[in-house]
Amino acid sequence: MKLPIFTFHPPQLFLFELCFSDYPTFNSSAGMTKGKGKTPGVGGLLKHIARRPHKERLQPEERRHLGHLEKHKDYVSRAKLFHTKEDKIRELEKQVSQRNPEEFHFEMIHSSVDHRSGKHIRSVDDKRSTKQQMVLNARDIRYLEFRRNMLRREIATWKGKSCVPMPHASSDVRDAESLHEDDYFSHGSKRTSDDSLCVHTKFVYESDVESGVDKQDACLEASVSDGMVDSAGEEYTSAENQAYLRQTEHLYSRIDRVLQALKLQTNLIKKGRRKKIVLPNGNESYKWLTTRRKN
Repeated sequence: MKLPIFTFHPPQLFLFELCFSDYPTFNSSAGMTKGKGKTPGVGGLLKHIARRPHKERLQPEERRHLGHLEKHKDYVSRAKLFHTKEDKIRELEKQVSQRNPEEFHFEMIHSSVDHRSGKHIRSVDDKRSTKQQMVLNARDIRYLEFRRNMLRREIATWKGKSCVPMPHASSDVRDAESLHEDDYFSHGSKRTSDDSLCVHTKFVYESDVESGVDKQDACLEASVSDGMVDSAGEEYTSAENQAYLRQTEHLYSRIDRVLQALKLQTNLIKKGRRKKIVLPNGNESYKWLTTRRKN
């Protein structure tokens, strides 16, 4: 005997399951949502079915030292990375097997050979743009010119062209053209001592001009009378003065050479026709040619 086959439409199926199953009572208007297609009103049925909560499988105790249990998505990402490395190694092995044995000598690609010394010179990739390099060069030139002018005044001081002959006071001698440079770079020097020194020098100048005394002698007398000594409390001797003067002149010449090289580098970055010139001392220089411009 065959059992009759019952065909239930979705609303009838809902009533059948509601009558012959242990469903909890709920408010259909509050808990159910609108379904899709031909079964509106059944969309919220599935979320009311009691299900066992899903729990992630833990790492077994004997594999606890390996960390958390790897999920399938983690394995997929790790496998893709592994196969990518395999393909790269396979491609490199293919290139090595087919290469010419006379190619790819030591530092052949990433360096160039200096013909004078025969040594390899590794090329440096400068990622700075032309505009950034010119801005940095302009900043360095401005600071080097400031230092060179300060050393020039210091050398003039030690040679007797200024009124303050002490080394630590030479940087404090200020003229009108250097005030804006000192304020711009602001090396943290004390302004109180500088102002008092300038006022004292001006007072000596005015008083000695009225009395007819030579200005240089008056400044020397003022410095000696003030008892200007170094940090050790001893006066500078003539030998120490000459040694300090030679060091200052050597530093001045070094800064001047660096400044000229930096200016040349900045000019080479700019556009313009130029001609290379070899100087008698062996150094290389450039002469820029005049170009006609259309009006």
